[in-house]
Order: sequence, then structure tokens, then C-alpha cells
Amino acid sequence: MMDALPIELVDLVFSFLDDDKLTLSNCTLLNRHFHEISRTRLFHKITIFSSLSAVHTVAAFCRYLASGCEESKRAQPLIKVLRVANKSLSGPITPTSSYELGYILQHLPALQDLELCNISLLATAGCPIPGWNFDSYRPKSLRRVEIDGVCFELQDGQEDTAVCSLTQLFDLFGTVETLHILTIRPLLWGDEEPQAIAKLVKAAGQSISTTFKVQKLIASPRPFTSLLAIQILGGSPRSLSDVQSLDIREELLVSVDKDLRPVRKSLKHLHLRIVASSLIEDTRPYTFSSYSQLSSLTLTVIIIQYQSECDSAASTMACAMEAILDIPPSLSELFINFRCVYREQPRSILNCLDDGERWDDVDEMLTKHPALQSVLIQFEDIQRSGAKALQADIESISKRLSRLNASRKLTVTQK
Repeated sequence: MMDALPIELVDLVFSFLDDDKLTLSNCTLLNRHFHEISRTRLFHKITIFSSLSAVHTVAAFCRYLASGCEESKRAQPLIKVLRVANKSLSGPITPTSSYELGYILQHLPALQDLELCNISLLATAGCPIPGWNFDSYRPKSLRRVEIDGVCFELQDGQEDTAVCSLTQLFDLFGTVETLHILTIRPLLWGDEEPQAIAKLVKAAGQSISTTFKVQKLIASPRPFTSLLAIQILGGSPRSLSDVQSLDIREELLVSVDKDLRPVRKSLKHLHLRIVASSLIEDTRPYTFSSYSQLSSLTLTVIIIQYQSECDSAASTMACAMEAILDIPPSLSELFINFRCVYREQPRSILNCLDDGERWDDVDEMLTKHPALQSVLIQFEDIQRSGAKALQADIESISKRLSRLNASRKLTVTQK
């Protein structure tokens, strides 16, 4: 019966059981065909814990791999996604070292994705695993690494160096296609001055191995995470040298621009968020003209209307226009997402701004840009409270960019 069904259909049916480990385990006992299919899915993604109360801990999994039993040997080539997490946010956490993670990575030849969630990384000076020589470890290239809620040790080293468990983690990897950093926090964050922490973080980045490279970096909107991640990686001589896609989803300060220097020659896709709280008066937070390979740029512009006043909206819009006017000659696609918050008595944000001459400059520059093929502008009413004002803004932007609109490069939509 099983032989008569297309393998794609059987695989689709079993895909609905990916989150039901008990049922998949039972299916391995039914017959030979079910055994192979369900076993592959059973071990495709596994989760081990760093909690003291958990049974499937990092240390226990290391012992399982070291046992050399037949079950372990058959399971290792099937594991493609590994998640290391704290079982309970309120429970005690056993610190995890990069040596333990390296031992696990070395025994999983098919691993593609690594997820670290709510764990504490321990900086160790020696390998705590008996019988294993860490010098034999070779950096492993992965498709995706996600870091969320990770605390790492950061302390002074010798001669202006730093000991950092996060950089020890990065040393485990070769090329990472996508590095997604949601939340990271040094354990000494509350005990040192911000300037001292920044200097220490930079020194830690300089110790990252030259074999570690990132092709796409995504940093989350959570406070200081993007800034901290870029400071660490920017201090490395090679980590960001091959980055082609950068997605920063938070308010970044002007200082980030200098930390992004390593990516200027390789970056092709850039996504930045501009919001009023991130602006510094009389400064330009972002400059793109030095990004020689940049082909697509996405700007998420957060505009908040404070009743009848437009100061915040005006400063945010001015920053966005400065960014647009600074796009490099290589850019072919520009996407601008205006996320608007209309307050009481909502009205058009653009119509209350006295910036007509600046829009003329933007219109002329975009129309004459040699490589630009398309400009997509999208408006979104976040609170769903200003439908008429939103429509007025859509009509206003089309009028302000009349020459670009006539060239058929412009598309204005509503989300």
C-alpha cells in the first residue's frame, strides 16, 4: 500500500506531525516504510536544555554523542536543526560553554540551523569535556544562526584584550549565511559605564577568528541589541567583510555608521528603520553614497503625529529625505515604508509639513538617477484610525514626486 503512494504525498502527510514527537515516535514502530519517514522527521529538529531541572541537557546530550551507541550513530546524520534553550524562564540556568557546543557541532554533520534561546554562555579557558581535544575542531559553516536572550561573559583580558564568551561562540563557525540576533546582553552591563563597555566590546570583536564570516545580518528592534551586535562584529577584521544583506530593525544612533565600514564594499541589500527618537539634531544618521555595491535599499520610516504639532514628523521626514538624496549610483530598487501613527483629529502628515523645495530635490534626483529602475512607496496606518489622512498622504506623495511618477518608476500603495 505504501509503495503505491507518491513519496511527495507521504512526506506532506507526515509534515503535519513535525511538532508531535510522540506520534512520530509511535509511527517508527508501525512498519519499515513508516519507520524511515517518521525517523527522519523525528530527528530533523531537536531541542536540548540548559536548565538544571531538565532531563535532556547539554551535558547529557554530549554524553549521548560520546557513547558511540548505534542509536546515536544513526541519529547524528538526521539532525538538521538544533535548538538550545532554557526550559523555564524562571528556573535556574546551567551556563553553557562554547566547548560543549563545539563538541556537539562536530558530531552533527548535516546540521544547518542553530538556535540559542535564553541561555547563559560561559567563558572557559580550557575544554571541560574529558577525552576531547578542542584543537582538532574545525569551524562549521551553517545556513542560519539565531541568538535570542543570550547572556555572555565579558571581562578584561591582558594587554588591552577582552575575554568574551560570545566571540568564543563565533569562533565555532565558518561561513554563516544568516545571523539573526534578537537579544544579547553582557553580564557586566549593569556594573560598568557605557563607554567602558563599548571599548570592551570592541576589543572582544578583534579577537574573533578570521574564519568566521556572515553573509546576512539581521538585528532586532530590542534596545541596544543592534548597536551591540554591530560593535562586536565590526571590531572583527573579517566577520563583516562578505556581508551582502543587512537588516537592522531598530533605532540606531549616528555612531553605527562608522561600525558599518567593513560592509561598505560588499553590501548589496540594506534595510534600516528611521524613527524620531533616533535622530540627533543637525546630524545625518545614515550615509549610503560610500556603499559602492548597494543595489536595493529599504527604509522603514516611523512617523508619529502629535495632535496638531508636526515637529516630530518633520524631523523624521527630513532624515528620510537626506537618506534618499544620498543613495549611491549603483542603486536599482528603492522601497520606502511609511508607518504612520495618526493621533487625535488625524490629518495628512505630509500636507502639514513645509518641505516642498526638499521634495523637488528628491523628485529630480530620483528621476535622473541612472540605475534606478523602481521606487515603491507604501503607507501603513498602524492604529487604523486615520483612513482619510492616509489617503491624503498617498495623493500628496504622488504630487510631490510628479516627475518620477510620470517616468513610471514610481508605485504608491497602501498596506
